[in-house]
Amino acid sequence: AAPILEEGLEAIARKIDLGTDEPCLVVFNALSFPRTDAVRVSRFESKGPFDLVDEETGKTVPWQLVKLEGPLDPLPYAAQRHARGQFEPHELVDLVFVAEDVPPLGHKTYRLAPRKEEVAYEGGVAVKESGLESRFFKVVLNSKTGAVESILDKELAREIVDREAAHGLNEPVVRWVQSGKVETAGEARIRKGAVGPVYGSLRVESAAPGCPQV
Repeated sequence: AAPILEEGLEAIARKIDLGTDEPCLVVFNALSFPRTDAVRVSRFESKGPFDLVDEETGKTVPWQLVKLEGPLDPLPYAAQRHARGQFEPHELVDLVFVAEDVPPLGHKTYRLAPRKEEVAYEGGVAVKESGLESRFFKVVLNSKTGAVESILDKELAREIVDREAAHGLNEPVVRWVQSGKVETAGEARIRKGAVGPVYGSLRVESAAPGCPQV
């Protein structure tokens, strides 16, 4: 069904009068209500600096390029893309932006308008050594286990994580079938992931009994 759906969307996109010779992105909303959501365009190839313009409002939309770093990155087809990226560099690059108010069962068009210089957008998420913070939430990771130690809802001034729970939030837990013994992952390594105006992330890597890579 997926290939048929993609072919159908391509056929619709070809019939849209873009009104420009500049490259455009068409974002479809298959839901029955307006939608604002993040859009990820895989294998993105850019010829130079550009503005991403919402053709409906004329506003410039902040965007972010995210590079695939290795075959174990938490992205679909990461291993395949990483291999191909050794001789086709655009395989390693995704364009990410937020499409606002895409109409129900409709679409919006975004134009890639060339510009002379690179543009620097301010980031909406602060990425620290073991935490993330936006205007809505502050997230803190345990520096040893990598588990989520705290999620503070800043608007409600409320802690979301149960700190009295037997195990940490997002902490791998292994229970041996034979003995019932419970073990958790070893010491984790935390490093910065994506940093940009659309989103920020941290990457947590560890190992657990029976699971050499977490």
